[in-house]
Amino acid sequence: VGDNTLQSVQRALRNVISEEIEGLGGSLSALSQIGIKTDTTGNLSVNSSELESAIASDTVGVGRLFTGTTEQGVGGIADRIDDVVETFVDFSNGILTAKMNGMDRRIESLSDSILQYETRVSKKEDALRAQYTAMEMSISKLTSQGNFFAAQKFLW
Repeated sequence: VGDNTLQSVQRALRNVISEEIEGLGGSLSALSQIGIKTDTTGNLSVNSSELESAIASDTVGVGRLFTGTTEQGVGGIADRIDDVVETFVDFSNGILTAKMNGMDRRIESLSDSILQYETRVSKKEDALRAQYTAMEMSISKLTSQGNFFAAQKFLW
């Protein structure tokens, strides 16, 4: 809630899936050309007949679209998706790792704050108990004195 990291992941993957790849050396350069598209909610949809037609007419081009080509040194959709995912989940430098480390530090800080507040509340409780005990003793003493004076009144 209130964290746009997941939206960033979705946006980055959506961009990779929808962009054209230059330099594959064929007529195919985008998933939309083979019937794979995203709808307005970001879900992928596959038009089976378009995909089957593309595979039948240009098997190599469809393969290059996904895997890229080593001759031109161009990565395909799979390489680009892998790069995006790696950016987010890389254990040492990934965005999600950094986010989790930040949340861990925040949790640790909040735990320390809670411990400090609990210590302060405990000390305040001890002080109030001491005051209450002193007040009870004073009241008891005054009650005893009052009873003594009341008894003296009848003796005179």
